[in-house]
Amino acid sequence: MKDWLSTCGVACPPVSSRFPTGRAIQSVLHELNEYDVRIQSHGLNQPWHAEVKMKDDANGAPRAVLGITAYSGDEYPQELYFVHADEQIVVEILSKLSRWCGPLVAIPDTGTVPMVVQSPDLTSANLR
Repeated sequence: MKDWLSTCGVACPPVSSRFPTGRAIQSVLHELNEYDVRIQSHGLNQPWHAEVKMKDDANGAPRAVLGITAYSGDEYPQELYFVHADEQIVVEILSKLSRWCGPLVAIPDTGTVPMVVQSPDLTSANLR
């Protein structure tokens, strides 16, 4: 990933990372007090989605759907993606997740440059 990001002109922090576990994802979603979060789980190795939207659900309010293609369990790393996502929500969720697993990369499907997201206070020593 670091080599590919380098070819895109994106710098990587000198901290290791991994995919977040199901438990980390759910914990972060429960921290989002200013959002309504609705989780749809269909069991192990099945699709898993969380709809995240502002509590003030006015038209145009920020929202996102976080998805996992095949949820493998609370203790296992999950590859996640966002659809219909407001960048503010994506960055907030990834920043909070990075406290658990290190920096994460948002790769927009619009062809724009990928973005490395991490919590401002992240160091190797304080990963959960």
